[in-house]
Amino acid sequence: MVQLGDFIKNRPAIILQIGEALKQIMQAIKMEWSSMCLHIFRTGKLLFCSDVCVYRSLMAGVFIMKPFIRMFRDTGRAYQFCMLISAGLSLLVFFLCKSYGAEAASDSMQFGLLFVVFIINGIFTGTYYSFTNVMTPATVDYGEWKNGKG
Repeated sequence: MVQLGDFIKNRPAIILQIGEALKQIMQAIKMEWSSMCLHIFRTGKLLFCSDVCVYRSLMAGVFIMKPFIRMFRDTGRAYQFCMLISAGLSLLVFFLCKSYGAEAASDSMQFGLLFVVFIINGIFTGTYYSFTNVMTPATVDYGEWKNGKG
């Protein structure tokens, strides 16, 4: 019970955990939307590109996290930037698919505009997914300092 009390006093840890929960909810929505895209664009063209664009580029995003932290000189601001860019690109993909229609969107995934947006979105998503692992130790240290246990 003491640990729960310490956690409640640690505002950064609470914010990080709420952000993690929201991130998981958004990931579930993205995955459902991705499945829906695959179902809608069943021409065979999107199947290859969606896998390459999103899932492979997620791994690339991990490698640009450190330069973003240096650029913003703050982990929190770099995290917010990457999260906002990823959310904006996800919305852009949604609206592009809606405006193109099934056949044109499928064609665009063959190294067109949607392909590029998917790759960039995957990179930023991979970056901000990794931030939780970087930020958790700092919130633990802050909690120990605030509660006089560090």
